[in-house]
Amino acid sequence: MSKPSKLEFLNGILAIAIIVSLAGCGGNAVVSDSRSNAELLKEATSNMKSIKSYRMEVFTIDDNEEYKGSIDMDVANDRFRFSHSGPEGDSLIIQINNDVFMSGSDIKPYFNKATSAQAARSLHDERWTYLTAEDIDKAKSKLQDGSPAVEKIDGIDAKHIVVGIKDLQALSLVGSRRITLTNGTVDAWISMSVEPILLKMIVKAIDGDIAIEDRLTWSHFNESLDIQAPSSELIQTPIVP
Repeated sequence: MSKPSKLEFLNGILAIAIIVSLAGCGGNAVVSDSRSNAELLKEATSNMKSIKSYRMEVFTIDDNEEYKGSIDMDVANDRFRFSHSGPEGDSLIIQINNDVFMSGSDIKPYFNKATSAQAARSLHDERWTYLTAEDIDKAKSKLQDGSPAVEKIDGIDAKHIVVGIKDLQALSLVGSRRITLTNGTVDAWISMSVEPILLKMIVKAIDGDIAIEDRLTWSHFNESLDIQAPSSELIQTPIVP
């Protein structure tokens, strides 16, 4: 199986950032542990749709190559900042409404300005079409407790849930934008708060003959992320994205 191009990989990581968005309502208040894994996952999925802003850290192992990314996503104000490092170098993408500014190892410190881009808000909404309450209900008997079943994530009590990709592929699409994945597992950590949110996810799979692992964590919920366009002297002639 051929490996994706750098642009395809960056688009995939960026999609992950938007797919796995968080509601800013989790908090620390732990409630009774009476909810099932399916109920927690359904509530968290619903809460994620009301995301305002967050930071997500991504670490990917793809065919023994490592990639790291950090995404500040301000959905409410339609802007994001995405920094990425991998075997082919570093890159930085900033979106401010309809403007996208791109910089890489070969053009630092300058930014190329793309001529168009899909808005962060529409990307966020679009990606939540994958995982539905019906999908979760069908797989509820397969949503098993992890070991340990409850862990602290940034000081928040979180339920650790494990499910096979073949049993709930839609959840794997939340953590990895690879529709060909069928052989592997998804680990998800969901806050045990009154309004649960997804705090962490790990997808491990084999795609053809390539070993894949995606690790994602989130923080800075509903905070001001101060995402600004680069200064004008660093912007070059517009390019087609």
